[in-house]
Amino acid sequence: MPFVINPTTGHVAVGSVDNDDDLTGTVYLAIDDDYLYFAADVIDDSYYHGEGDWWNQDVLQLFLGLYDWRGPKHTGISRGDEPDYILYANEEGLHLDVSNGGMLSAPGTDDYYFEGFDPDYVTEGRISLDSIAAANNDTRFYPENGMRIPIDIYFHDNDNGTWEGNVGFSHLATDQQWNNPREWAYTWIGNQSTVAGIDDNNLIAEDFILYPNYPNPFNPVTNIKFSLPEDQFVKINIFNMKGQLVNKLVNEKRPAGVHTVHWNAETAASGVYLYQLQVGDRSITQKMVLMKKGSDYCLKKKGGLNPAFLFDSFSLDLRWYIFSLN
Repeated sequence: MPFVINPTTGHVAVGSVDNDDDLTGTVYLAIDDDYLYFAADVIDDSYYHGEGDWWNQDVLQLFLGLYDWRGPKHTGISRGDEPDYILYANEEGLHLDVSNGGMLSAPGTDDYYFEGFDPDYVTEGRISLDSIAAANNDTRFYPENGMRIPIDIYFHDNDNGTWEGNVGFSHLATDQQWNNPREWAYTWIGNQSTVAGIDDNNLIAEDFILYPNYPNPFNPVTNIKFSLPEDQFVKINIFNMKGQLVNKLVNEKRPAGVHTVHWNAETAASGVYLYQLQVGDRSITQKMVLMKKGSDYCLKKKGGLNPAFLFDSFSLDLRWYIFSLN
């Protein structure tokens, strides 16, 4: 499930980002036993990279704690058993912006790619979990499903050579994430909504629940599961990212318990969709990705796919965990 970050879905921590056309970043994160993978497709109204400080240009910055966070947040950037990392990606390379940091990968290598099209830009890469830990003698991270990860994804926006503002994932940010992890949000490795040890056939929820669809990404059929605490009239609608109604999946009274419905998106275009459960005056919305075989809904450079390292976020092996939204 991607992170879609813009002034509508995210948080403008400093300066001004006018609207979603000014900057919208769609970010994919995944991890396996060896690497952290990332990819970003950025819609911008003006791309700039030139002289001056990197943080005043068009840059993707990633704040990430590689540990299972339980308990109080860190009050400063930590090393050791619970290491906090700050990375940024631009035309010059992928950089680790902590003590003993520096450039991790140069553009055009097997591990990193960046291209600015003006006005838009894309980037993708992978980070060795061995290397990033060794740089500061940190404990090496081994991901497991269900871990809670401190995070912020942060875009610096420069239009026509002038820095304008920064927009990110965390609504706690005041542009001090670089020295204060208390301003970071969090996400999960894998599926944070899976309930273990419960027989769905006998489950009566205390509140209505909308579960993550499965599979996700999907082609062309996915399953949508929801729970009701009592007999209720239910609506489940599918929307595209423009807010347009695509499908009325459910519009009827359902009994208490767990229900699963299926969406066959054979006639829909590849892309990100919203599915919304509405019960009375309350609603829950989640995102899902339709990825059809042969689709061009993936990061591309001019002239074709990046030949160095294609991060195909939609067809990851099942051994990889995808960070899903909290």
